[in-house]
Amino acid sequence: MRKLGLREFKKSTKLEGNAHKTALDGHGSMIHQLLAGTGGQVLAPAQASEFKHAFVGGWLCEAPEALSGECTSASDGWTYNSRGHFDILTNEDYKFIGCSWAEGIWGCDVSGDA
Repeated sequence: MRKLGLREFKKSTKLEGNAHKTALDGHGSMIHQLLAGTGGQVLAPAQASEFKHAFVGGWLCEAPEALSGECTSASDGWTYNSRGHFDILTNEDYKFIGCSWAEGIWGCDVSGDA
């Protein structure tokens, strides 16, 4: 995140587990679950090898002006209707993150505390 000019999160295995359960329980559909400890959540359809494409292209490029040209290619294949994912991932109240992939869905859960 620092490379993109954004603050860094601290990794949380609890939030990673929450993100994994959400992706797994959705069976390939993006069905949000705010499990205990999760303050916010983002989901995107992508292959396991496409984390950066989901994180940057799918979520952060909702506000391309914040990423100094990174979205020129990263946003390929994505359609944006809002900037809600960007707002969650850049919310200064969230200090911790956990991301996981299952069933064709990347998910990241965030929280203000561990």
